[in-house]
Amino acid sequence: MEHLSDLGFNEENHKKSKGCTTFYQLENDNDSELVDDDIEEINSVVSEDIASKFTSYVQDLEANFTHHQKEFKPVHDIMKAIKRSSQEDIPNICKMLRLHKEGSIDNFFKNSELSYSSKMGYMEPLLPPMRHPRFCVEREKYKLNMDYLVHDFEAMCNTLKPYSKLVMIDMGADLARESGPVIKLLDLYSKFGFEFDHIYGYEIKFTDPFTVYENQLPEKYMASFHWINVAVDADPESKMNPLKSILSQFDEDDFIVVKLDIDHGPTEVPLAKQIYNSDDLLAKIDQFYFEHHVNMKEISPYWSSSMKGTVKESTSSTVTSNRKFLGEGLK
Repeated sequence: MEHLSDLGFNEENHKKSKGCTTFYQLENDNDSELVDDDIEEINSVVSEDIASKFTSYVQDLEANFTHHQKEFKPVHDIMKAIKRSSQEDIPNICKMLRLHKEGSIDNFFKNSELSYSSKMGYMEPLLPPMRHPRFCVEREKYKLNMDYLVHDFEAMCNTLKPYSKLVMIDMGADLARESGPVIKLLDLYSKFGFEFDHIYGYEIKFTDPFTVYENQLPEKYMASFHWINVAVDADPESKMNPLKSILSQFDEDDFIVVKLDIDHGPTEVPLAKQIYNSDDLLAKIDQFYFEHHVNMKEISPYWSSSMKGTVKESTSSTVTSNRKFLGEGLK
């Protein structure tokens, strides 16, 4: 954390603020956008040993974790098994979701670079560029690739109760976007037996409900999906703020996922801060996916005018919140 400024993560100028410095060894002669002076400056802060470990992490991610996750045989609705069992039997049920034969998914990674939440288990390192590290090398190919996200489904399963409801709140639910992230997330959770009772999709851009339900939404999610075609409001007292109106209907024993990706800093940042600063919200929210649109050179062609703030601000707030509230999963 003490070297965030040295790495240029505090730059407001998106041409200077780089998000790929930690993974610079992934670059090669053909694709590298780093000149010798850049690498010399990075080496003064990020040792070759540390950079090598993160390069090794990416290799372990792809060859071990991602491979096993893709090969995992889908599990049918885990809550049905939990509802038929006692609380004492839940750990044995959750073992069905285990990816590594020795238990912890940390075993997939030689250097233990994963972040950790006492409630949600292991997760990917909370580092820029805030997407797949190979985005630093092949941007078009990896800009929407979500295989870098690490989910510890066995640990998540162990938080469930026989009466838990599974809820997703998606702020920025543009289902028409290429390779829409929410459907990928829903499919991943479904593969590991997490079938949501309610999915609330907020989206400001008007889309005919017939188009949403007939052409964009997979049939398996029809019974649980709520299309709310309005803008969210960051006002903590507004009923159009789902952190107030929706989350108030659920409690800590429910499994709640929140995704925040609305490309509008004046709205998304206050909403994120409401979560970070609220003991009640942090206790309820189990997974929080936040695409913070800060100034970063590598992503600027895609985010353009929506960028505000610095990589340092985003990284610091995420890590600080994760240290203060070890119960939640921050992504």
